[in-house]
Amino acid sequence: MLIYSSDMPRLLLIHTATSTCSIAISNGEHILSRFDLENNNHAEFITYGIGQCMSDCGGKLNDIDAVAVNGGPGSYTGLRIGLSVAKGICYTLNKPLVLIDALGIIYNGMRRIANYDWYCAVTDNRRDEIFYSIYSASGVMTVNTTLTNVDDPKIAELIHNKCDSLLFSGSGITKLKNKFPNINAVDVRYIPEDLLISAVHQFNAGVFANVAYCEPLYHKKVYIAEAKR
Repeated sequence: MLIYSSDMPRLLLIHTATSTCSIAISNGEHILSRFDLENNNHAEFITYGIGQCMSDCGGKLNDIDAVAVNGGPGSYTGLRIGLSVAKGICYTLNKPLVLIDALGIIYNGMRRIANYDWYCAVTDNRRDEIFYSIYSASGVMTVNTTLTNVDDPKIAELIHNKCDSLLFSGSGITKLKNKFPNINAVDVRYIPEDLLISAVHQFNAGVFANVAYCEPLYHKKVYIAEAKR
């Protein structure tokens, strides 16, 4: 049985923005238990993963202080599943909800394995589109989450100006490398600690989402096709 420290926040971490369903329980800056399954079947396994993590910790769901969830951008379906479960838990147990931007999670992963002056977190979108944001080495977001096309001149200008001092990572790097094969890019595999860094920071700062009204961070208008007659 894993022991909690009562003077540090205990968080339930939910990551469903990609093909991986990842659940973890943390205490302070430490991961106590985790569950990962990469099969795109988040709806079936997310509650099982939560139960498994709580069982590993020897605690109850009501022991957590907050729920932190990857809010997007990412898979529309995955985001809705993760946030819906997170909101249900928070509403039922009267716990705060911490909504984390996915690009900040990618930045945390890059900082974990590499030292650069600048970091560009980039996620794939449909066709030739990508979401990206720029961070300094100190973690300051200098370019907010932006949706653009890989042929956008601003992307070429960014790569030209920062050159060897800029590192890229995220699901959108394949599109960028096809266009700019010489960019510095690294494939960072998600681990719960990358979400935890941002979650603890927001929790300590009291930055919580409105459980009743918050929505996934799509950063793009959601189009719903009408059913064919």
